[in-house]
Amino acid sequence: MWLAVLFKLVSSLVMVVSNTLWKRPVQQEPFVNIIAIRAFFSSLLFTILFWLVYHYGVFNLPINLIGNLKQPLTFWISTIGLITLSYGGLYYFLMAIHSGKNITVLAPLGGMAQIFSILTAVLFFKEELGLNRIFSILFFILSILVYYRFAANKEEMQWRTKTIRYLILSCLIWGVSYTLLVKPMRVIGPLSVGLLTELVVLMIALTQVKFLSKQALKVNRPVKSYLYILGMACCIVIGMLLNNLSLTLLPVSMIVLIGLIIEVSYLFIGKLILKESLRKNEWWSFVLTTIALLLLVVKF
Repeated sequence: MWLAVLFKLVSSLVMVVSNTLWKRPVQQEPFVNIIAIRAFFSSLLFTILFWLVYHYGVFNLPINLIGNLKQPLTFWISTIGLITLSYGGLYYFLMAIHSGKNITVLAPLGGMAQIFSILTAVLFFKEELGLNRIFSILFFILSILVYYRFAANKEEMQWRTKTIRYLILSCLIWGVSYTLLVKPMRVIGPLSVGLLTELVVLMIALTQVKFLSKQALKVNRPVKSYLYILGMACCIVIGMLLNNLSLTLLPVSMIVLIGLIIEVSYLFIGKLILKESLRKNEWWSFVLTTIALLLLVVKF
């Protein structure tokens, strides 16, 4: 149990770093380029890990990193379909970062994914909704309204509207897809799902660059740029693998509680490292989001 908590805590903190690293490249070039290069590096790292575990059995853990891969075609089609859906969560999250002014508020509002995860669990896994979860949803809605309503001018209201629209789409897609991916993780293993996820992301990103992007994939870039993207890839491999492990071992309430720590981490990074400033309504939005997450855990 405590090992699973450690997995989730470390994975969440690593994902904070990973999501924060997106801010600079998203503002400088089409982010599908960065997704493609990052997915190439992360796929390579996952392949090396898969080979080491499959052939040498490294990492002695309470759960198999690689499960039973002999599954019917329908299983693989549905799993790849869910991963393809989850790509939309990444795409719209980056669109939100691109249209938003700071990551300090974007990330906590991203906690809405927990709401959609719970609703998915209620619909597909017959979990009880509960009064606390209903109130939690209401507080999340209130936090969005507070963030949106008190814009300084018409221009700011426009980018806030666009940002929130992208965030809701991102959280809806991530909340639903990752909840439904728990079953495949338990069947073929968290490492297998991680490798498959990055391969699918790589294929989708390359397709976007080839047919939808107005610019060709930029491969002639400084070594420093590649090292930066490699750092992002290392974060996603560590974060995704540990997160997948925790999803197979921990109850939803524990995962949400750890999410509170991550929310505070985003605030710390935004204020002290990225030097972002928050207005009074954004602070209130942050507080309401925290209350909403707490309500997901406390039953009454």
